[in-house]
Amino acid sequence: MGSVRLLLALAVVFGHAGPPLRGVQMVHASTAVQMFYVISGFYMGLVLTTKYRPGSHALFLGNRFLRIVPIYWVVLAATIAYQVGELLVNGKSILTVCQRDRVWHELTPGAAAFLGLVNVTLLGQDAVYFTGLDHGALHFTTNFLSAAE
Repeated sequence: MGSVRLLLALAVVFGHAGPPLRGVQMVHASTAVQMFYVISGFYMGLVLTTKYRPGSHALFLGNRFLRIVPIYWVVLAATIAYQVGELLVNGKSILTVCQRDRVWHELTPGAAAFLGLVNVTLLGQDAVYFTGLDHGALHFTTNFLSAAE
């Protein structure tokens, strides 16, 4: 199961990569993500029923937290350090290259605080997929891809 998840993760990397890796495609990146979630959900259910006693969900959640969040914070700190370095050395942010810079300065303070909190804590990131932007304010939508922003 780990090998299949690795291949699916590589399919996502190849889907997001620029040339020369962009042409390498096993399955479409969005399909790979969905398949990864299905397999991971099955695997988490298997772990919950075989490794942890009933009623020990707090232990499971604590273990998952300690496994995921520290490395996420290391990568987040490295990303912020890279952004600051890029800004100091070249005078531009990678966000400008990604053209997401225009969205951040339009956000209302509440929307910026919510998105910042989601990015630092990982809590509520699934809720972001049910939101769209309207004049800098977040609103719920049934399809974030069809939202105005």
